[in-house]
Amino acid sequence: MAPVLFLSRPVQPSSAPHDTNVVGAARVTHAFLPLLEAGDTPVVVNVSSGLGSLAATADPNRIEFHVALLDYNSSQTALVMITSQYARACPAITFNAVDRGYTATDLNGHQGTQSVEEGTDAIVRMASIGADGPTGGFFDRTGPGCLVTRPTPPSPPGPGRTWLCSSTSTASATPDASSNALASSIPSGSRRGNTPTRQRPNK
Repeated sequence: MAPVLFLSRPVQPSSAPHDTNVVGAARVTHAFLPLLEAGDTPVVVNVSSGLGSLAATADPNRIEFHVALLDYNSSQTALVMITSQYARACPAITFNAVDRGYTATDLNGHQGTQSVEEGTDAIVRMASIGADGPTGGFFDRTGPGCLVTRPTPPSPPGPGRTWLCSSTSTASATPDASSNALASSIPSGSRRGNTPTRQRPNK
């Protein structure tokens, strides 16, 4: 195994991979929520990486095991997690993350074992699923990495607080702290009703 180079480097208070792959993804999602809620079958596909998989990076038989990048790998793990959290908080929108696989590109000197076309398989498949498809999952071109089915809509978190993308009109489950942490940063006009049935706005 190659030397773990990040051990010899200082830990930065902020890193480009996290700014791009986590904060950037959340900002773009927030900005597009009004357009997504106006769609008939809104779908969000976040392109992550097998380097963000705890299972893959712990398996000596996989290439991800041999790539030790503290900031990049952890940013991809975080991207899968925020995808899961959005899926739980916004049940009327389908959210999934995908691993495009080790694809031959300029970035890796064309050493990847997949063609560019094969690298788009998971992205196109998950972008094309219907309203009854899975949400909150992590997929590669062979199938699910950690399939999570469409969750039961959560109940409101309490007086003065609102679920991300949700109203306080329906109660059917008990919320937890992990989803509460996302709630406060979305303008109220961008939050969706917490029902799996999509309702188009009056025009």
